Amino acid sequence: MADKERDLDDRDLAALFDAAQTDDPVPSAALMARIAADALGAQAGRAVPPALPLRDPLWTRINRALGGWQALGTLTTATAVGVVIGISGAEDLAVYVPGVSVEAPLSLGAYDSLFDETLEPEG
Repeated sequence: MADKERDLDDRDLAALFDAAQTDDPVPSAALMARIAADALGAQAGRAVPPALPLRDPLWTRINRALGGWQALGTLTTATAVGVVIGISGAEDLAVYVPGVSVEAPLSLGAYDSLFDETLEPEG
């Protein structure tokens, strides 16, 4: 008890700090065996993780990405109408839209003069 109460000078403190820095604490083999046994016991109580679910089929993922069967049906209908309009041509549709003439050439309005100059051969 008296040893703990005595005052330490700088040399004594330096010797204690040096000893603390050089001593590597190594756990005993018995402690390591108890830690390993405890870890194995904790692992034994855990359940095996469930298997990962299989990926959804491609059409299911596309259906989900587009917003469901209603959206997929609407997209299919719009695609079919576009194909029919593309095959039938614009001349047949002009009958249904009043005031539209398909016989008129394509006009760019004020920009026609720019393209006329570039199409003329130089010489």
